[in-house]
Amino acid sequence: MKENLIVLAVLGYGCHLTEALKKYLLEVAFFVRWSNQNSKIIIITSGGFTNHTSAPSISEAKMMADFLKDYVFCDILLDKSARTTRENISGIHRIIKTKKLDPGEIFIFCDRLRKAKVKFFAKREFEGIPFSIITHDFQKGWKSWLKQIMATPLTLAGFYLPVLYKMEILLRKRKMIKS
Repeated sequence: MKENLIVLAVLGYGCHLTEALKKYLLEVAFFVRWSNQNSKIIIITSGGFTNHTSAPSISEAKMMADFLKDYVFCDILLDKSARTTRENISGIHRIIKTKKLDPGEIFIFCDRLRKAKVKFFAKREFEGIPFSIITHDFQKGWKSWLKQIMATPLTLAGFYLPVLYKMEILLRKRKMIKS
């Protein structure tokens, strides 16, 4: 009988364990605790070294995995290279393929305002694998909300126009150096 594998993909939002990030990760732990006991769960945390100044040697993925290890008893795999939502999803897909995982379903944990981007990229990367998106509200105010609303169409267009994607990466690198 084939084992029912569930992959929880946890996207990172900074290298500092803020109260909002703790709450987000506790939602992941709660999901693991109350999920189907007949399923094997593997968590993949995704996020790179995005705070070069304030946390130069800490990846989002490792910081989240270290926190979750105190609350869950399942395998946690790390994608420490992702800088963007697109890279989060492609990195998670790469790990699933590299480790030869065969999930029955993927649950993606992400920021509420990034849900459209996550869904867009997940449809392309996880073709044939059912996935669900579980959101958390990280936005601090109308400025961050507006920024995400304006950035989403450009990010999605970058999928079809590589020059826009390269611009996104350059802007992200600049932001990482400042933070």
